[in-house]
Amino acid sequence: MHYKIATILLWLLIGFGFLGGLNVSYANFIGQQACPNVAGIAICYVVMIAYGLMFVSLFMQKAVLRASLFFPAWGITFLIALFGTSLELTNGDVCPKTYNILPLCFMSLALCLIIITLFKLGQSKKAI
Repeated sequence: MHYKIATILLWLLIGFGFLGGLNVSYANFIGQQACPNVAGIAICYVVMIAYGLMFVSLFMQKAVLRASLFFPAWGITFLIALFGTSLELTNGDVCPKTYNILPLCFMSLALCLIIITLFKLGQSKKAI
């Protein structure tokens, strides 16, 4: 029962992260909200793709393939969120914000930590 709830939450949270990334990427694309750029690429595009790859990994039947796609995508998202949160705390006004209040890098960092916990929980259940 707990495994099913964790799995459903994992799907929902990764989907939420992807849709959030899609929303911010679209806002960046039309010029409503600016995402930081690295090497000429808006970070929100990278985050959206990484959440998308995590979502795609959930469809994979083989655990090795699932993990080989999930962990790099999660790692990219986590590192960007961690770096963005660090810059936001030290420099301020680095990350796009929800309604000009909460920096999205804070939300992404929290989401990443919950997602990895749920994913590992699911992995340990499947190993039994």
